[in-house]
Amino acid sequence: MSTNQRIGFGKKVRWDWLLLAVRLRAKAVSFDDAREELERLIAETNAGKVAITKTMSVLRQLVFLPTPGCRLFSEHGIELFRRHGAAVPCR
Repeated sequence: MSTNQRIGFGKKVRWDWLLLAVRLRAKAVSFDDAREELERLIAETNAGKVAITKTMSVLRQLVFLPTPGCRLFSEHGIELFRRHGAAVPCR
């Protein structure tokens, strides 16, 4: 049995949503605490409740709670963002 877990994402994630999620995660904000702000931003361009829920699920898996096999990679990315992220522009 393989220990690798595959994740499939069927939802497009806009740059500004992902960037906000990474900025919040870099400030050590939990997914639960980030939820309201992220949902508000997503709702500006994606009003459907189901679509927002699916997008939040993707952001949770990508940024806040990565799979065990991706956790170290994610932590390194967040640390790089903490050091250099202020230069990343919002689009």
